[in-house]
Amino acid sequence: MIIITEITRVDDETGVGTPNQLHLAANIRKVVKIPVIAVCNVKHPAFAEQMLEEGAVDFVGIARGHLADPEWGKKASAGNDILIRKCLGCMECFRILNDGLPLGCTLNPVLGREFEYGAEKLVRDGAGRTAAVIGGGPAGMEAALRKAYGDKLICVLTFKAAC
Repeated sequence: MIIITEITRVDDETGVGTPNQLHLAANIRKVVKIPVIAVCNVKHPAFAEQMLEEGAVDFVGIARGHLADPEWGKKASAGNDILIRKCLGCMECFRILNDGLPLGCTLNPVLGREFEYGAEKLVRDGAGRTAAVIGGGPAGMEAALRKAYGDKLICVLTFKAAC
């Protein structure tokens, strides 16, 4: 098996990956008789599908994507790409591991702590009440998501500074 990294180049402004070394993967695949796998933060299911349909690779690895959103594959196969919590590529997961700490992710605070904070641990006592979450950043959005799992109606309040 041959693994091709840096298959995409991520645009700093949009965060969208575009083919960077895809032609190299396709050329390698033409001359070898073993599987070629594309990896390196493939964020969008459509791009993964494109690489497979074009025959550039045999497999696409979505490792960090599954750390950021364990439901990545389920959402992709259901056509809910917009709901996928896409990996930022910040490499916090690698930093944490290199420090000898339990696995973690900037976008998925439950990662590595599922038995402590997983969905089955949520207290469902919302009874239709509304909860306000102040701030729409990663922490605020996670709080809103977890409250929604707890059967509460959510109102997310964010502040947009006038520039």
